[in-house]
Amino acid sequence: MACHGEYTYNNYTLLNPLLDLEDFQSASVHEYTHMVLSGRSCIGMMLYCLEKIKIPYRCTQDISRYKTITEFLNRHTNKVQEGLAVFVQSTVKLSSEGPEACSRFIDYLFCNNGAYYKYLEPLLFIIDIMKKESGREEILKTANIVFLLGIECMNGELYQEDPLHFITGKAVQKLISRPDFSKTYLPDNRFTKCLKAFRGKAESCKEIQEYIMPFLGEDVLNPSMSRSEERLNCIKEFIINIFGSSEHVMLYKNSLSKVNAVEVRMDEMYFQQLPAVFNEEEVLERSRKGSMAELQKAVREEYSMIMLQGTLEEALRYMYQRMGAETGFEYDKKYCSENELISHFDLKKKDILMVLGDVKQADELLLLPERRSAIVTSYKNYDFSVNEIRLHRDIWDEIFIYCDRTYSNARCYLDLWKEQDVYYRYMAYNNMIVLIVKIAEKRFFLLPMTSIAAVEADADIRENRMNMQMCCEEADEGYDPYIVTGEDAREKIDTVVNCLFFITEGGKIV
Repeated sequence: MACHGEYTYNNYTLLNPLLDLEDFQSASVHEYTHMVLSGRSCIGMMLYCLEKIKIPYRCTQDISRYKTITEFLNRHTNKVQEGLAVFVQSTVKLSSEGPEACSRFIDYLFCNNGAYYKYLEPLLFIIDIMKKESGREEILKTANIVFLLGIECMNGELYQEDPLHFITGKAVQKLISRPDFSKTYLPDNRFTKCLKAFRGKAESCKEIQEYIMPFLGEDVLNPSMSRSEERLNCIKEFIINIFGSSEHVMLYKNSLSKVNAVEVRMDEMYFQQLPAVFNEEEVLERSRKGSMAELQKAVREEYSMIMLQGTLEEALRYMYQRMGAETGFEYDKKYCSENELISHFDLKKKDILMVLGDVKQADELLLLPERRSAIVTSYKNYDFSVNEIRLHRDIWDEIFIYCDRTYSNARCYLDLWKEQDVYYRYMAYNNMIVLIVKIAEKRFFLLPMTSIAAVEADADIRENRMNMQMCCEEADEGYDPYIVTGEDAREKIDTVVNCLFFITEGGKIV
């Protein structure tokens, strides 16, 4: 079964744009539920913070401790996370399409996705009661209180325990055997017990609400920024103490220092989505190391692109910064600054060529008259002040600047052009919308979004960015005077988008 979506304890969710619209919208609700449960709960934030630290290769003790605590937390939050995610999907069906549509969705799970049905099963009695309710508002109110119960159950302040009790599986098992531990801290156990407490007793939505309300604490009912900051600091300290004896503890402190509590509107969180086709295994299988000589031949192929990723020095700096090492690491500066990371994607041959090559040779290759590959670079590798790729100043052909941020996080780049008029349009690829902005002659900024997030983007552009001019009608898939000026331009953009997501099975994403 194709992956529908994913939440990996980051500030966004990943959604597969190749799904049909109904499955795509349902997946967006499912992953959004995971993100909110994590962001608003103590144990969810603990997993979020653990995701931010990067354990150095071969550091076996730290890897073992990291694995112990993360596996423990994930194992005991799975029923809450998945159960509520499917419950919210069911509620959306019920409130928007009615009881029959909700029943069909649940029947489909029973026949085709036994794992999800099993997660939902403890909550089915609530759904059955909500089906009898005629008022949509009462259904949504009930579902929200059940959702808050999930947050409450994931809100156990685990950081009050000794961090060293979580560094080995044996120590964790000893802790779990304590009579009070499960009911105090373990989300799945707490959630199951709460549901059992009123199963068979509540007969209406109002009664469900009355049963759940006493379980909810002040942090859930009235969250505050000060309390979130206090709790986050306790979580950071707890995690640092787990790795207190490590020689890399300063790396972890640096990484965690960048995690902050922020206030975000719930609707903005819903739009924190990125398109992903979840084909990493295929990409790895089709990738191979190559030489500059091979690359020189490859760029002559049609339906291909060359991706310029910057110098090896820049890649190392980025990698070390992600690990928390701001300064102090050693490398061969001359070699790393003179060699560039380059990828070549060939759609016809379904081939990815990875090259570490001399910057000067790469520059010559890009200027070849025979080159047919589209030129693409990351927004991190582009100098917006002069509209040039940092290492390649003499390119007069089209350059596509790829941004893999969410729209909310890409606004700062759109702000760069507030003092000038720029033209933009959208290109639709299934449930992915690509915002294309012409920022200068032959310079195009590409921001892929989900069709859901594109709603936010379009509203923001129309309301707040008067300098951005739509260069065609909103629903027009035809040509325009500035970006898709003809079939060659359309073909090049389609090639770039397909290469970025490397769609090889079942034809192009177009």
